[in-house]
Amino acid sequence: MPRLYRRPYVPKIDVPAEIDSRSIRRQLGVTQSRFARMLGVSIRIVEGWERLYWCKARPGEDTSGSGGGLWIHRQRRPTGAARVLLAMVARDPWVVFDCLSGQLKPRGQQKARLWD
Repeated sequence: MPRLYRRPYVPKIDVPAEIDSRSIRRQLGVTQSRFARMLGVSIRIVEGWERLYWCKARPGEDTSGSGGGLWIHRQRRPTGAARVLLAMVARDPWVVFDCLSGQLKPRGQQKARLWD
């Protein structure tokens, strides 16, 4: 099947800066432990992404959401490859399973070529 567009020589994607793992997990309707198994990470990682913690507000930071006090709640954010993986799962929950089970191999090839 011909490609609809030509791939760039070096793949460049825009990784979302903010991604909410809790909302993705709730949209899928799974528990934290099942979500962790689906992603292949520890349940502690998923718990850390969803846990809120209180810290001192930085100078000039908006504290109206916390009642205007000196403390504000934050969430540990996924970084790097975890954000890419979460963005892929948000778009298609079966993508991880399909890739790891070998169902997404190109036709007639054993391995996918990154640059054509």
